[in-house]
Amino acid sequence: MPFEAMRRRIATGDPSVSCAGAKGCGEDPPEANLRGTSGRKKHAPADTIKQHVHAGLTKDSAPYIIKIKQISRHTVLHIMKNLFIFTNTSAQSKDAARNIKKELEACGFTVSDTFLPETEMILVIGGDGAFLKALEHCGYPSRPFLGINTGHLGFFQELSPYDLDSIIAMCRDGKYVIQPYRLLEAVIQSGEASSRSYALNDFCLRDCGASVVRLKIEVGNNFVETLYGDGLVVASSAGSTAYNYSLRGAIVDPRLEALQLTAMAPINNLVYRSFTSSLLFPPSLDIKVSLEKKDNLNIGIFADGKKIHSGDFDTMQVSLSKRIVNIVRGSDYDFWSKVESKLL
Repeated sequence: MPFEAMRRRIATGDPSVSCAGAKGCGEDPPEANLRGTSGRKKHAPADTIKQHVHAGLTKDSAPYIIKIKQISRHTVLHIMKNLFIFTNTSAQSKDAARNIKKELEACGFTVSDTFLPETEMILVIGGDGAFLKALEHCGYPSRPFLGINTGHLGFFQELSPYDLDSIIAMCRDGKYVIQPYRLLEAVIQSGEASSRSYALNDFCLRDCGASVVRLKIEVGNNFVETLYGDGLVVASSAGSTAYNYSLRGAIVDPRLEALQLTAMAPINNLVYRSFTSSLLFPPSLDIKVSLEKKDNLNIGIFADGKKIHSGDFDTMQVSLSKRIVNIVRGSDYDFWSKVESKLL
């Protein structure tokens, strides 16, 4: 629905819409505005429910993003105004954070240096490493993450600090699309103790010394191989362009949900037989890894580059989680164009 039409409906007291919390609007709660004179709830049209309305409601109101949400088929207007900026420790990133925060606050947004329950968008300033740290720091929420690149590659980042107008437009006008990614989930069992971890890119298991590891690989409860080598990486489609790609794994379009297992320096001779190419598995299967012989205290398990386990273990089971993180992309975003510009 065009904004002017929405403004007219609000001004005339149309009960199918509400602007609770917006400046210049009535104080009735959203639920009250969903009731007609009979007291019965009215349902907004399906096309109205899914649209976004962007602009201030009055001349003096801040230009917040107004989203129309569907809750039990009832329309509620929600003002998006709370942002959190996560940055790495570089001077360039900190300078960029100060400038961006100043501009956003001038536009009426509340910008925090702390992730809060009311945070509605996370701006990450740094490189891909900072982006992965921000996901973990915030607990992998479903709220959108906008990457602003001050690092090197910046595969997850969409903008640079010099794109202030675009950053403000994305936050104020909602001129972006959301790219959802399913997380990887790993459960590590060691005796009676177990731990659960998440990662966006990959889980890596390797020997931190100079020994060959011998790993039993099962997929969907079926034995696949015993891997002899330096270790392995289990990557998501999002992580196919990260460590997995350095190991000559396949690049997978993120629109395809898959698990990819790539060996690190696999041994393949008359004595030891290991797959030398990556293996791709559908999202419905999980990958179980166990040590053929538990005698190596130098084993390390890493989630997106962060060590989460050291020493022997019984099993590590990796699957695609039901949890999703949402990354902000420009309306003209294309994965393969980014691959060409960043990797070729």
